[in-house]
Amino acid sequence: MRKVSDGLLGYEPVRTDLEERVRRVPEFKSQVESAHKERRRRLAHHKRIGEIEKRNPLPRSRDIRTEQQLAAMVVEWWVRCGECDVPGLMFFGSKALWVLLSSLSKEATLDSVKKLRQRLGLIAVSDETPFVWSVSIKRMNGVDWHITGQQRDGKEAFSFCGQVFFNKELIQPPQNLPQFCP
Repeated sequence: MRKVSDGLLGYEPVRTDLEERVRRVPEFKSQVESAHKERRRRLAHHKRIGEIEKRNPLPRSRDIRTEQQLAAMVVEWWVRCGECDVPGLMFFGSKALWVLLSSLSKEATLDSVKKLRQRLGLIAVSDETPFVWSVSIKRMNGVDWHITGQQRDGKEAFSFCGQVFFNKELIQPPQNLPQFCP
């Protein structure tokens, strides 16, 4: 929570709201001063002292989803993957999650996916026996995907054929994927 509160204190709407609350509720002043003091200490420690009084506008949702596409994708699809029958990413094993995300985003490496999950505090349903043990991804044509997930015993966990959208943009399958021929 400290990282979140430190980050929020750098945004103009949050600072303005806190100042207004301190005017209305004087007892709140010591908590706000304590939060600002802690933020100054952290920024000084990380040699980012110039950010102490900076008041940034809040980023737009679309900007966050574009700049941090992989993180936004993982968070959005953690419990449920869109409107199809693909289970949420929380049901995928680490390697299956990496295979899927590396096809969808150029940013994804096995190590970056593991670190991202830890940084976001996302906990898988089971690391030892995930529902989706492995993933097979093929392209059907220039815009359609064929994605199947297998359980540990080889049974099919899910099958998806169609287009993938994120941030209202079509994600095209990479040309290096094998072609699926039904």
